[in-house]
Amino acid sequence: DLDNYNKQCEQLVQYFNSLSDTNIMFEFSKIRDEITIEQVNSRLDKIIEELRAKWDNQEEDEIEHKLAKAERNYNIDWSNVSQAEKKERLVESALVHDAFIMGDWEEGVTWAFAKDMVTVGFRYTGTWGIHLKSSRASSVQFWVGSGVLIEREGEYLPSILSYEKLKEAELQQEEINIPDLHDISPQLKTINICK
Repeated sequence: DLDNYNKQCEQLVQYFNSLSDTNIMFEFSKIRDEITIEQVNSRLDKIIEELRAKWDNQEEDEIEHKLAKAERNYNIDWSNVSQAEKKERLVESALVHDAFIMGDWEEGVTWAFAKDMVTVGFRYTGTWGIHLKSSRASSVQFWVGSGVLIEREGEYLPSILSYEKLKEAELQQEEINIPDLHDISPQLKTINICK
């Protein structure tokens, strides 16, 4: 699934480059092209062990919050899993999540601090996180939601709704007619309009 997603991103980048002026260029690269999986796992394992050593020092409500977030990421039937095993899995999931968030994934990656570059990065841990950099020194994390167009005073503004906001929103689906994008991704044939 991730390889298919990467392929679609590469195709989108090519499409955007065909439309853009010469003063802007889009590139698609993957950390795994520059850092070996062994290096990634080594960094991840080190951070996980550091976090595991501090796990019990957190406030109880913080622990419960992290476990609840981890459980939301699972799509399994827990009825055949003991409470002890379930908690063990959720703790491990929370540790991996936090290690990914806290990891310095830009270390050793050539594009991370390139001059005049604005990076859009994504990483996968059982949930998606997108990191947007407005400059080389600024990065903000956004959880991925569903893209929508919000109708305001006769105009359509692109936006992203979280899962909870999407459930609350009054949406209607409309077809979009951009043939080039249809070839890249069938999912782009329709878009949600939020009234």
